[in-house]
Amino acid sequence: MDMQTIVDDWKANAERNLDRNFNFIHRLKMKSDSAVDRVAHRLHEEAFSIIDCTQCANCCKVSSLLFRKSDVRRIAEHLGVKPADFMTMYLKADDDGDLFLKTLPCPFLGADIRQ
Repeated sequence: MDMQTIVDDWKANAERNLDRNFNFIHRLKMKSDSAVDRVAHRLHEEAFSIIDCTQCANCCKVSSLLFRKSDVRRIAEHLGVKPADFMTMYLKADDDGDLFLKTLPCPFLGADIRQ
């Protein structure tokens, strides 16, 4: 099965199961942080055993990562720019001060996968 078919199937499945997914998330909110982390880790491992991010990149097309200060420093160094310049070029802060990409899709996706 190709990546687009998998993503389309997951979207359709999410729409079919809105109530069930809402209830699952609601139950998660009632658990401890460590219990939520265990569930998230298990679901992450399950998803990435199926999806090859380098073939799909849907997440990077439709949502931004949350950038920590350590991410900013590391990426800026890799790009050979100052952290402040990296932030000015690529990031914006929300009301809580969390850093996200200014634009989508992610500007660091290759042209071959941006479509």
